[in-house]
Amino acid sequence: MAAGPRTGIALEALTFEARRFEPTDAFKAQANWNDPTIYAGADSDLEGFWARHAEGFVWSRKWDRVLEWDAPYAKWFAGGRLNISESLGYPSRCSRSCSAW
Repeated sequence: MAAGPRTGIALEALTFEARRFEPTDAFKAQANWNDPTIYAGADSDLEGFWARHAEGFVWSRKWDRVLEWDAPYAKWFAGGRLNISESLGYPSRCSRSCSAW
């Protein structure tokens, strides 16, 4: 395990993070998704959950697989082709912030 030149901390020591940063009550109150059943649905069927949400985008080629997982590498919507600008309705429905994104 090699130490970094400036810190003396090995890179491998930085790959595990156990701290949790809970959102404030004010942040939770304004969240778009604050229904606990959403999280339960994602926990019970992760790929199905994300596939349902991805259906709302305009795909020029639909994905072959929602998730290809070969730890530590993940490919989401493998084989799919997406131009997010089409899904956002750019430029007809897109605000200035959408363009910047």
